[in-house]
Amino acid sequence: FTASAAPTIVASSGTVNLTAQPIAAAPTTLDLSQVDSTIINRIIDDTQNRGTMFLKVTNPLTIGANATVTFRSVAGTPAPDQITPITKPVVIPAASNATTPSVTTIPVSLTGQELRRLFGRDVDAVFSGSTGAGSTAVTPTQKISISSRVQVNFSLKEQTP
Repeated sequence: FTASAAPTIVASSGTVNLTAQPIAAAPTTLDLSQVDSTIINRIIDDTQNRGTMFLKVTNPLTIGANATVTFRSVAGTPAPDQITPITKPVVIPAASNATTPSVTTIPVSLTGQELRRLFGRDVDAVFSGSTGAGSTAVTPTQKISISSRVQVNFSLKEQTP
């Protein structure tokens, strides 16, 4: 009879050294299908800034990231209903220390044409890019979280497409 034991190590935190790492987040589907055409038609159809998506980013890590968010059609959308993807830069700041997360509101400007493309359908938001390099303290429960809200400038009268 022979027995051997594998040691179990339980760590509540640790420090890791990272080289820049790619960000490969799964798509998040945004249900914008309930935005009615009477609302959409009040957004001026041009290339000027007509609204802003505000991303509230909470980053507990002392490493930030240079990323992009791409808004695209949901997989399986019929070809005639697909949108041209919209890609915007997003810089995620690092936390200044290991005990106080960075909580930042990042504005993402959207043109009238982009808003009209997004509203009235489901779209996927996909984050990509790369993290910074360096040393950071981590715990098993830490994660970067992102929430959003949209501010749109409307016209009093309907715009003709």
